[in-house]
Amino acid sequence: GVDRIKGESVSDTLHAVAEGDSLCMQFSYKTDGEKRCVKVYPQGLQMIEGHYFMMDSDSVATLAYKPEYGEMKVGVYGDAREMMMSSVEKIAKQDWCGSNDFLANRLRALKMLPTTKERSREIKKIEKTLRKNRGENGMWCWWGKPSVKLMGTVADMWVTERVLEALGMSENETALESELAFRREKYRGKWDCLLDIAKLYKVIGHEETAKEIALEIPDDSIRNTYLRIEKQMMEGYDVRFDTMRHITYTDGSYYSYSKGDSYWRNVTAEEVWTTMQAYRYFEKKNDRKECKRIKRWLLQYSFGGVLSEWFEMQVVKTLWNDGPIEGKDTLWQISVGGKSLEKLPYHTTVDSEAQVDYKGLRDIYVSTEQNWWNKTPEAQGNGMTINTVYDKGVLTVEVTVEKTAENVIVSIPVPAGCSYSDNQEKSNSEMYREEYRDRVNIYCYQLREGKHTFKVRLNERYPGAYTLNPAQVRLVDYPVFNANNETKKVRIK
Repeated sequence: GVDRIKGESVSDTLHAVAEGDSLCMQFSYKTDGEKRCVKVYPQGLQMIEGHYFMMDSDSVATLAYKPEYGEMKVGVYGDAREMMMSSVEKIAKQDWCGSNDFLANRLRALKMLPTTKERSREIKKIEKTLRKNRGENGMWCWWGKPSVKLMGTVADMWVTERVLEALGMSENETALESELAFRREKYRGKWDCLLDIAKLYKVIGHEETAKEIALEIPDDSIRNTYLRIEKQMMEGYDVRFDTMRHITYTDGSYYSYSKGDSYWRNVTAEEVWTTMQAYRYFEKKNDRKECKRIKRWLLQYSFGGVLSEWFEMQVVKTLWNDGPIEGKDTLWQISVGGKSLEKLPYHTTVDSEAQVDYKGLRDIYVSTEQNWWNKTPEAQGNGMTINTVYDKGVLTVEVTVEKTAENVIVSIPVPAGCSYSDNQEKSNSEMYREEYRDRVNIYCYQLREGKHTFKVRLNERYPGAYTLNPAQVRLVDYPVFNANNETKKVRIK
């Protein structure tokens, strides 16, 4: 307890254990008391596994269930837009990052959802932040407002493209037009950069200028398939998608030339992007049969954490006009785990393997998700590794990447008994860092092949033994490439 004597105070230590994710303590002296709630961060890592797929008329699907991951959420939808809405809502709620492209993605998601007072306030708040972060040259960088040092970098072109697509253009884009004209001369002969400039011209409505720049670029100078297609579309040529088409066992279609570097091919980033371009092409041709096959593949392979939230929003944007369907089929029969459904959308949870039986005239869409907390995660990595060492107020993190990685986030938990020191060491690799109560997020434009060291300096305040949760590193746009280390114990004396 705590005894208070006039002019003096004597303190004692209380031992309290939190059973959940918060701890509430109440203490008092006679009639004067105080109640405080303390957030307790659980030990381990948040894990998620999800699947999305489309069911034809008169079909049966078995939902795979893993008992060790806990209960499984199941959703059944009458059209693709209903199903994608869950992904849009998830992205709209996320607030773990404050980069300009992340804010732009959240803004786009919020604008797709039904209007509420809370969402309207959040939209205005994000729009105000993005306008404040715009540089004098009309462009945005990854973080904050571009400094003079950062102006003129290649990376800010794709960030600007993403922000403009979400925020919309202002009435006067003179500064941006002048910057693009300057860069067009500066990067002459650097074809990938010129194509990025052409794409920005297209975003602000200068399609003729975009086409003119695209025609300047030699056909054999662009390596990525989707960039070559982007160039051909700007030039107004008919793209030969038939030479890139692949059919899956589930009768889905995807499009890609690439059969090479497995480091990128595992995540199907190029396939997703090229397949979205093919969908827009066949949509204009009114080829509904091929659009259906493409949609089947995109829904199955683009969600569930394979790619970043930005890629998910690109797929949502591509398929958004495909629904909702007017005059939905009312003669269907659907059952999940033996239970007949009366209306869609339908949501439930199951704790065992379940079967979906469907009879009807139109396609339906099914999503599954298992979300669990891994209290004892093991060290693992896909193309990279990460390790942490704590010693007398200095948390040292070593990240090793097998190949050059771009747009990387390093998330470093900190022990609960510490606060941040004012004297932080910034690594040459990092671009920006954010400090939260429980972790530090470090963002890097690029990590070259090899080892990279980051340090977080802390003030040791409260002696004791503490849990140090696993540190994580991943590619922002391709989170399937990631790594984490194991949970550790640290002692503060």
